Amino acid sequence: MRYLIIGADAAGLSAASQIRRRDKEGEIIVLEMGKWVSYGLCGLPYYLSGEVKNIEDLVSVPKEKFEKSRNVQIKLFHKAVKIERNRKIVIAEKTDTGEKVEFPYDKLIITTGAEPVKPPSIKGIDLEGIYTLHSLDEGVLIRNELESEKVKNVVLVGAGYVNLEVAEAVLKYGKNVVVVEMLPRIMKNFDIDVSEMVKDYLEDKGIKFALSSPVEEFKGNGRVRSVLAGGKEYPADLVILSIGVKPRSDLARDAGIELNPDGGIKVDCEMRTSDPDIFAAGDCVSIKNLITGKPMFVPLGDIANKTGVVAGDVAAGGNFRFPGTIGTQSSKLFDMVVAKTGLSEEEAKSEGFNVGSVLIKANNAAHYMPEHRPIWIKLVFEKPSGRILGSQSIGFERTERVNAIAAMAITQGLRIQDLLFVDFDYTPRLSPVWEPIQQACRVALKQL
Repeated sequence: MRYLIIGADAAGLSAASQIRRRDKEGEIIVLEMGKWVSYGLCGLPYYLSGEVKNIEDLVSVPKEKFEKSRNVQIKLFHKAVKIERNRKIVIAEKTDTGEKVEFPYDKLIITTGAEPVKPPSIKGIDLEGIYTLHSLDEGVLIRNELESEKVKNVVLVGAGYVNLEVAEAVLKYGKNVVVVEMLPRIMKNFDIDVSEMVKDYLEDKGIKFALSSPVEEFKGNGRVRSVLAGGKEYPADLVILSIGVKPRSDLARDAGIELNPDGGIKVDCEMRTSDPDIFAAGDCVSIKNLITGKPMFVPLGDIANKTGVVAGDVAAGGNFRFPGTIGTQSSKLFDMVVAKTGLSEEEAKSEGFNVGSVLIKANNAAHYMPEHRPIWIKLVFEKPSGRILGSQSIGFERTERVNAIAAMAITQGLRIQDLLFVDFDYTPRLSPVWEPIQQACRVALKQL
């Protein structure tokens, strides 16, 4: 059996590893258009801050080690340009020479990832000094810029997780930083009552925000010098554009493979596409939302790894299934943890649910312990059933525990009533008598 994989990052190499576990003899070839394999883009903000010393530290398994340990061929600088399904071949172009090479396959796995949104309609968007932070090479260039005394003013376009983490990193260099956002709030997937608390915290740390300020123009002569947004001009020696990503699914579309309305490749729970011999995984696909049942574009590293494992397993004759996702995610900004799982109140209402919600403040330890710190929890639930639909939490120690409990409860379809008396641990230095999320459940019961 000959397996061909397009893309050598999380999903692609997870698929290759799982294939080798199932099929000890099959030929596995991975095409990668760049020079990096098995890398962690999520770690780039920490590379910028210096917490991660070397860019190579973001590589999980070097190419040579992966090839030897898994008996896999990785072809660097090979960009797949066409899938000919009738002949069962992929045509790739060597990016250094332009030569075209054909690769036959029995089973094909597409893991082409996502690409940053970069609207060509914004004047000056191609000026030097504007980055999207979507590759390791860009990370090296940006860190070099931040270490330069010539860079004094940094503008971050977009107020999602990535740019908020980048803003913290930029402050460590003593630069002036402003986050420009077209929406009236930061972190658009959070409800505004939660995101406002995060914004206040970050402003206290020195981050400036310009909300309701869509970018109108990047100004400069060859290199960016300022950003015109919301009618105001901000000086900029460096710009990082992080306004979202979209599935890199053109290769599949051009081959006649079915896509979802959001542009992600359509797959079933086996990660099989509309072609039975072609699978897809990672940031190029749409995954079923376990709450709504609808396809959902979720460009997250853990989802990429899991879907890659399933695609590789089924391609090699296994029976793994990926049930779906609820979009669990978190971030640590300075010493505050920001986390969300499931639907926000706004998202749940837009999906037609009869929604209830509570927002409470709890402690992460007994109130009499000197180290206790607050956790704010917003619980979103369906009325009158009490089914938990989502959770947003911000705080310090144990906030990620709240998010993990909520994620498990939502995945299992639990109600507030089911979670209320679960036997969690209690010890004064580590937790209050009532687990914080159970405190939210007690308040929520009043609405049922």
